[in-house]
Amino acid sequence: MLPLARTGELMGDLFGLPMSDATVLAIQAEAQVLLAPTVAAMGEALKAAPVAHADETGLRVAGKIHWMHVLADITHAITCINEFFVADFQWDPRHLAHGR
Repeated sequence: MLPLARTGELMGDLFGLPMSDATVLAIQAEAQVLLAPTVAAMGEALKAAPVAHADETGLRVAGKIHWMHVLADITHAITCINEFFVADFQWDPRHLAHGR
């Protein structure tokens, strides 16, 4: 959960290959598409798990409070960030695959 500009800088620091914001966003979009089936399968596995841990915590994104929800078992963990707290948050692999 690294800010966009810092992600590009980090690529420069680690690999000598700084990336523009647009490049980082393009890579993120491609990864989102490629990983969607895996994220959906993880969501289904977590929904079927006999025991899973669910939690949420507040954090700041661009100066505003957002909520990070976590669902995990011994082999899988998924996080998603929402702008608003949802008391009865429903885990849906479709929105997890879209980073929401």
